[in-house]
Amino acid sequence: MKFNLYYLLKWVTFIISLWLSTFCAVAEEMPSLTFQKLKNTYLSGEMVQIELETRIPSAYPETVVDLWVAIQLPNTQLLFMTKDANNPMTFTPKPLKSGMILTEMTESVLQTEVVDRLAGHYILYALYSEAHTDFDQLLAHSQSNLAMAPITLAAAIGLDTRPQNSTCIAPPRPTLGNPFPPKLSDTGCVMPDNPTQPAPGVISYTINSPLWSDAAVKKRWMALPDNTQITIREDGQWIFPIGSVLIKDFYLKDKPIETRLLVRHEEGSWAGYSYEWNEAGTDAILLGTEKTKEIDGQIWDYPSGKQCMECHTQVGVRVLGPETGQMNRVHTYFKTGRLASQLETLIQMGLLENHDLIKEQPVIPEPTDSEAPLDLRARGYLHANCSHCHRPENNPKVPYDYRFTASLSARCSQLIVTETGIPKIRLLTAGYPEYSLISLRMHRRDKLGMPPLGTNLVDFEGMALVDDWIRSIDCQE
Repeated sequence: MKFNLYYLLKWVTFIISLWLSTFCAVAEEMPSLTFQKLKNTYLSGEMVQIELETRIPSAYPETVVDLWVAIQLPNTQLLFMTKDANNPMTFTPKPLKSGMILTEMTESVLQTEVVDRLAGHYILYALYSEAHTDFDQLLAHSQSNLAMAPITLAAAIGLDTRPQNSTCIAPPRPTLGNPFPPKLSDTGCVMPDNPTQPAPGVISYTINSPLWSDAAVKKRWMALPDNTQITIREDGQWIFPIGSVLIKDFYLKDKPIETRLLVRHEEGSWAGYSYEWNEAGTDAILLGTEKTKEIDGQIWDYPSGKQCMECHTQVGVRVLGPETGQMNRVHTYFKTGRLASQLETLIQMGLLENHDLIKEQPVIPEPTDSEAPLDLRARGYLHANCSHCHRPENNPKVPYDYRFTASLSARCSQLIVTETGIPKIRLLTAGYPEYSLISLRMHRRDKLGMPPLGTNLVDFEGMALVDDWIRSIDCQE
C-alpha cells in the first residue's frame, strides 16, 4: 500500500506540474492525445470501448517515445496498462508501449464489460514521454499533453430490497391538541439518537440540476408508506402517494443548519415544515414562522410553511426535484455503498408505477456537464430554478414557460433598437444577455431579483451559464 501511495503522490505532483508547464508554454506546439468515444456514465452490462487518438503538428520531427496509459481507481490507486498478455494491468508504473515511433493514429487501448463489482468513479490518463523514461522523470521528458477523462461505471441496482418504513409517515395535519413534532428527532424520519442519520425506512436520492440555495450542500431523502407507489405522469412529473415525506438537509461549511420536510397529509394536501439545527448539531427545532439568521457571515432564510408552498406550487404537483428527467442518473446508496442507476433501483424495488413512461422523457443534464450541449444545460438550469412558477396555468402575473421541454420561440426576440438608438429590453434578446430580462433579474438580489424567495446570494456559475446560452441563440429552434 505504501508503494502505491508513493506512486500516486508522484503522479499527482506530475499532473499539477505538467498543467503549469503547459500553461506557461502555450505557444509551443506538442503532439496531442485525446480519449475518444467515451460516455460519462456506463451502466451494468454495457461495453466500455476506450480509444486513444494521437495528432501531431505539421513538420514535427520524427520522435521515439513511450506511451503511458493509467487508470485512477475509485480508491485513488493507479493501475497502469501494459502489453504483457500475462499481466495487462499492474500497479507498478510501466508504459503501455515503449520505444515506438510517434505516429498519428487512433487505437483501442481497452475493451471491457461493466459488471457490478467495477462500479465507481474512474479517471483515465495518457501521456507520451521520451523513450525509456523512468516514471519519476516523466515531467522533464514529456512529449505530449496529459490526456484526462473521468468516467463512471454503475452497478445494476443500488438496493436489493425496498426498506420497510414504519416510522417516517406523514401524520394528520397538526392541530392545537396534536401538533407537528417539535424536534426533528421526534419525526420518525431520522435516528432519534443521531438526527444527522436517516431512519431505516427512508431512501436517499440526488437530482441532476438542483435548485440554487446560496451554495448550501444538500442531502435528499424520500419516504413512502409501505405497499404504495409513485405515479409517473406523461409529462415526467411524479405524484407521490398520501403519507409520503420528502426530506432535505442543508449544510454550510459541513455544518447542518436546516432540515425541511415536505409532507403529504392524509387528506391529500401538501405542507412544508422547517427545522433549525442547534449550534451543537445534535438536533433541530421546528420553526413556527419564517426566520432570518446570520451563519458564519452568511445570511440564511428559514421559510415559513406558507413560503414553502409559494415555490411548491399546485401546477408543479408540489414536488420539486423528483421527476423523471431529474432522477435519471446514477446515485451512491449509503446503505450498500453501491453506485447504481437511480431509476432502475426504484423500479426494481417496486416504487414506480407505469415506469414504462420513463424512456419517453429527456434527461436533464447537470449544469456542470461540459459534455452536454450548452442549450440543454441552460434550459435544465431554468427548469430547476424557475419552472415551478413560470409554467402554464400557474399565475397570469407570472408569464412564460421555463420547463425543460418548452418551446423557445414564445420567449425569444431578436435585438430591437429604438429610434433613439437604445436597445429594448425583452425577456430573452438573442445574443444579448445585457438586454435580456432573464439575465438582468438573475444578477439582482433585491425585490426585482429572481428567484424571489430562498436566496440572498447570486449564483455566478448559473448566471454565466445562462448568459453564455443567451449569447449563443438566434431564436431558431
